[in-house]
Amino acid sequence: MIDDRGKEGKKCEAYFLGTKVRGMARSFKRRHGAPYVIIDGCIECGKCERVCPYDAIFMSEDFEYVVDGEKCPSCQRCLAPLCPVDTIIPMDDPRAVRVRESNKPFVFPNWKTVSEEELAGEPA
Repeated sequence: MIDDRGKEGKKCEAYFLGTKVRGMARSFKRRHGAPYVIIDGCIECGKCERVCPYDAIFMSEDFEYVVDGEKCPSCQRCLAPLCPVDTIIPMDDPRAVRVRESNKPFVFPNWKTVSEEELAGEPA
């Protein structure tokens, strides 16, 4: 079953024995830096998806792992040494121009503005 999510890309939902599996995703109040993207070269091992507590990493309709930038707080749990091929990088990394096509619909282009608003709302 596919959930359209209202974006150009689509997210595949997981089912186990005919029952939809619901994630126990956390939410966050403040972003720790640029959200991540997955660039070309990913071997689809799935380690990143298993460790992401925010359900920001998932298998897309194209059967490639992608990062939903709106859900990614940059917690760094998915980064090397976990990723065996070092293909998960922050959006502000120069290598991010090589973001895979399947991840492009989930890129969060205005993350800097949102991060500044989050910081402005915190007491000094």
